[in-house]
Parts: sequence; structure tokens; C-alpha cells
Amino acid sequence: MAYKAVLIALLLFIPPLFGYFATFIALIAVLLAILTVSWHFMEKEAGWASLGHSIPFGISAYIFALNPSLVILSTLCSFLFLALSLTSRALFPFATFITSIAFWQISHYLILDGKGGEEGFSVLVSIPLEIVYAIAALLFMFSLFFVELLSRSSMGLQINATRDDEIASKSIGINPIHLRAFSFAVSTILAVISGILYALTFGHVSPEVFSPFYALFPFIASTLALNKRWACIVSSYVIVALSHAFSAMIPEVHYVIYATVLMLFAVVRKNAENL
Repeated sequence: MAYKAVLIALLLFIPPLFGYFATFIALIAVLLAILTVSWHFMEKEAGWASLGHSIPFGISAYIFALNPSLVILSTLCSFLFLALSLTSRALFPFATFITSIAFWQISHYLILDGKGGEEGFSVLVSIPLEIVYAIAALLFMFSLFFVELLSRSSMGLQINATRDDEIASKSIGINPIHLRAFSFAVSTILAVISGILYALTFGHVSPEVFSPFYALFPFIASTLALNKRWACIVSSYVIVALSHAFSAMIPEVHYVIYATVLMLFAVVRKNAENL
């Protein structure tokens, strides 16, 4: 356990020592790590694998850019997830991904006072990058700690029970719909935090926030982290660093990284099954 804490501390506190650019890259990795923790909670604890976490992520970024005082409204995305869950657990990933693509396309036509569209909106609030990074690091540690405590609580055990067998959980007095709604709300709030940090980091929000890159990122990062919650920060650093390192040579290189992670995971899983 100690080495995990040391590794996380190093990844969070060393980058600012190497200047503005290193802090900027680390900040992107940290805010996406929060998004991954959000996704991981919904998938591992509640058993619902979303491929549409770019929805609360993107909506919160957009609302924060337009009117920060209304950003709380983006938490209502949890009700959208709840509605999409009615399709069934098996179809939920497809439903969320298709919905995220719909938001991606619609956001290109969002224009207010002659601004928006493909170019997006500038963020009204401006905070120095170093301060945003410090806030993001603290929020990542909080999200990791909070989700860990929640998963070990009585509420977490009930959520796990509904994940394993909703019918059996009903027989012992657990309401799976209520717990599902709670799980989606927790996951959505963390994704909203990530979206706000994104808006503060870039100072600009465009339809890209709904793109497949952000829709699929939590799933890929969690897969690379071998489904370990604490390792989400490591996998986020790897994906973000490689994406920026090779983006000049290979356009859309992040999709190459995504494909590589999935292929390697398939090989590792197959070899593990053969042991």
C-alpha cells in the first residue's frame, strides 16, 4: 500500500518542478484520471460500463464556460444515464456511446450571440495554471479516497449486491433502482468536476469535449491500469504523455494508442486464461 501512495505522490508533486509545459501535461492527465475514477466506480462497483462519460464531462465544461453559476445543472446527466440503463446492462455501453456521439454532433450547432459552433466558447473564469493544477491534484486525491471509502461502506456493499444479482438483492429489501441512481449520481459528479477542470485548464470549450477520445478514454485508461483504481493516474499519464509526444508525427495518435492497449489486453488475458 505504501508504494502506491509514494507513486501517486511523485506523479502529482514532481511535474510542477519541471516548468509550465510539464505542469500543463500533468494537469490534463490528472483531470482525466478523475474522469477515469468516475467511470471505474460506475463499472466496477455498480456494474454499468459507460462509453458516454464525455456527456457529463462535456456538458459541465460547456455550462462552466457559458455561466459558471449554473454548472450544478450538469449533475442532471445522472438521470440521462438512469434512463439509458433501461435498455439493459448489456446494451448500456452502446446506448451511452451513441448518445455521446449525438451530443458531439449537436454541439457543433450550438451558437449563442454569434459565438460557439465548431469554434466553441471562451471560459469566463481565468485562474493561473499552477493553482488549477494544485486544485486538480487535491480533487484527484479526494475522489480516490472518497470512492475507496464508499466502496467499503454498507452502501457500497449494497451497490455490489445489486451489481451481482438485482433479483436476489430485492429479496433482502434492497431497492436496486435507488442504488443505481445513487451510483450514477456519484459517478456523474466526479465527471462534472473533471469537466470543470478541463474548462479551467484550456480556457476554451469546443465540441471536442464530446468526441470519442474523451468518451473512450476512461475505459482505455482503466483497462491499461488493469482495472486498479489507484493506477488510473498512472495510465492517464501514459496515454496523455504518449499522445502529446507523437501527435506531431501521427495525426489522431490517441486512437492508435487505444487500439494498442486493447490488443495487448486481449493477449495478456488470453495468456492468463491458458496458465
